[in-house]
Amino acid sequence: LGAAEPRTWGTLCDALGRPDLVDRLYEPDQDALTAELAGIFAARPASEWVASLGPTEACLGPVNRPEDLLDDPHVAARRDLVQLDGGGETVFANPLRFIGGDAPSAYTATRPPAEAGADTDDALTAAGFSADEIAALRASGAV
Repeated sequence: LGAAEPRTWGTLCDALGRPDLVDRLYEPDQDALTAELAGIFAARPASEWVASLGPTEACLGPVNRPEDLLDDPHVAARRDLVQLDGGGETVFANPLRFIGGDAPSAYTATRPPAEAGADTDDALTAAGFSADEIAALRASGAV
């Protein structure tokens, strides 16, 4: 629930049939207000609240469990999940979206990560270590 400003808070209070709550938006004891709202929302399943109030009217949306994300319409519409190449695991897409990036692969790496240590030699070489220095690091057990 994100009805944290007068317009959306008023919409929420009206939808709940509780105009008496309107003046309590900024009251010092938010714990009491939170408990009262929890009691109200416990009366119906979350899906009913979302369907009746929704994100635009009262800034209300579900808190998903991880398994719910795979079927969430908002997640699907935003293409927030992508499958790794080769039918691999499903992972979160990069939240930064670039103009012209139409497919999720345009802004998210879709290959599985390398095995631990697979890029060590490349990283050490890029950091300026010679092949002999890398071999010495391996011999000493540092790498």
